[in-house]
Amino acid sequence: MSSSNRDHEIRGSQRLQTLLHHFPSSNPNTSKPTKRAAVLICLFHSPEDGSLRVILTQRASSLSSHSGEVCLPGGKREEGDADDVQTALREAKEEIGLDPSLVSVITLLEPFHTKYGVTVIPVIGILLDKDAFSPVLNSAEVEAIFDAPLDMFLEVFTLNENRRAEEKDWM
Repeated sequence: MSSSNRDHEIRGSQRLQTLLHHFPSSNPNTSKPTKRAAVLICLFHSPEDGSLRVILTQRASSLSSHSGEVCLPGGKREEGDADDVQTALREAKEEIGLDPSLVSVITLLEPFHTKYGVTVIPVIGILLDKDAFSPVLNSAEVEAIFDAPLDMFLEVFTLNENRRAEEKDWM
């Protein structure tokens, strides 16, 4: 590994550690309400520029709700799901073919509630080996997969800035 690549890897690891310490380990109430969902905020370290990036999807245009919208992998909790983490990982496997063994879950964020009465639990995980992840899209649910810099969601942007330039298509 070159010195430059090693430096990027170390900086990326330090940023991941900072994130780990920033978010207290929490486990929101995982008892099963009538409407519950989980999304996976799957982060990985970009070897190209050292940034942390997040995996996003574009929903299929044929869907009756939220068609064509950009979202995180995830969905509604099912009977067999033991907890919110399992829901998020199962949905990511179903939607984009992400093997749960490639994800190290680091924390859950505070739940939020949609206007439709669904409690959504954000699950933060780290993609352990990007090269081992070969996306397989469920075309009934997902039209595209791409990634964007995590910083894009943490910084304040004006409405006329072009964020698309920072996204990278996977397929």
